Amino acid sequence: MLEKLKRYYQGHIVTDTTPNNYGEYCWYTDEQDNTIGIEKKMLTKKDKELLSVFLTPVSDEEFSISSEQHAWKRFLFQAAEDVHSIPFHGQMKTVRFLHFAMKESFFEKQALEEALQGLLSSSFIILWQTNKSGVIIETYPHMKPETELDFEAFDALTTDFLITPSILIGRLHPVQPSLLQQFRWEQACFQTAQSHLKKQHIYRLEDVLPYLFLEKQDVHLLPLLFGETQDDQELLTTVRTYLECNLNVSFAAKKQYMHRNSVQYRVDKFIERTGIDIKTFKGAVAVYMALLMQDSPS
Repeated sequence: MLEKLKRYYQGHIVTDTTPNNYGEYCWYTDEQDNTIGIEKKMLTKKDKELLSVFLTPVSDEEFSISSEQHAWKRFLFQAAEDVHSIPFHGQMKTVRFLHFAMKESFFEKQALEEALQGLLSSSFIILWQTNKSGVIIETYPHMKPETELDFEAFDALTTDFLITPSILIGRLHPVQPSLLQQFRWEQACFQTAQSHLKKQHIYRLEDVLPYLFLEKQDVHLLPLLFGETQDDQELLTTVRTYLECNLNVSFAAKKQYMHRNSVQYRVDKFIERTGIDIKTFKGAVAVYMALLMQDSPS
């Protein structure tokens, strides 16, 4: 259907929901959740009625996005710009991505944004990739914001909108050139979570990492997991010893001839820099598997 429409309307049809002149198009979605825009000047009233028979009309206001959203969309989904091109770049020190997906197409976008304003304490914008999926970008003016998400609060969305979105809670990232690579890695984690954790709908990275390693697809992405701790061998050695000592700080300190507080400091430092809580079972398993893979000759 989409290919036939493209051939028929030729240069007067788009499938990108962020053209600068989005208001000049009539918007529709098809059964495959493709978003289709056809120039209004090409459509008569009868044409619109006919298209509405086999396509779902969507208000063009749904695609009215700000310049900041447009810049983020080009950066994350089209790789057309660098992070310095995003408005207010200088005011952002840290960002966190909340990747989300829904089972059905969703069109109450403005209402959803208003609901999230009551759930999130940070500044944020929402980018939609399709009518079923997208990313919420939280922005912070500090390098080390002290923030914890209330996961249970997202259950309110089920009550308000009768939806149960799948959400991957990304980690806090400094605004730097590697941000796009980190974003894509988290997207891969989200896809893996949806494939393996079907009974769960809110994920942390430590929930997903073991499945990435089982699929043997993530060895080359270990630097993304460890982040800036990748080259800190003293820190990684302490973390590995701590894990091998069954998360016992005193035992790990004795084994390394270190003060207990020094081990605790390094463990907390690792958690802060990677966003993975190795004091939990899942976090400990994921990081230990990663350390073993890092040392593997293969």
